[in-house]
Amino acid sequence: MKSNWFRIVMGAILLCMMTSCNINWRETFVSQPYTAENLLVEISSTEKKYNLDEPIWIEFSITNLGNETVRVNRLHSPLEGKFTEDYFSIYRKNDPVYYTGKRLKKRRAILASTIALQPGERVMQCVDVQEVYSFTYKGKYQVQFRGSRLNHLPDSE
Repeated sequence: MKSNWFRIVMGAILLCMMTSCNINWRETFVSQPYTAENLLVEISSTEKKYNLDEPIWIEFSITNLGNETVRVNRLHSPLEGKFTEDYFSIYRKNDPVYYTGKRLKKRRAILASTIALQPGERVMQCVDVQEVYSFTYKGKYQVQFRGSRLNHLPDSE
């Protein structure tokens, strides 16, 4: 019986402490920090030709075309610096190249996971798609970045 009272009292004290910290939890999360028409997403290959057994580097960039600073979510995009999701559509002769990497649990964007882009500013990240996509044949490949409702980024052109 004493332990139940102790839990109730400790819970009430903890609740009072949490509410007195003046933390605005709603401002800590980012819902939709910008509109897609203000951003240009581009991808390009760093080399003209690759061998199947070597890294295939793709340069991913986002440019702020708007007149105001925008916050860009790094989560679920190559800006994370590692693959946590299938970000690209890759095809060879209309056949898809399959993603073989990890798929991490979807996380909500928080302010710490965003980058502020000034008007005209560009951010870039290179990623090796050979690490997580199954390239098995020589030939020409079509690669496109797919935005998502988690990162709110537009598709690449």
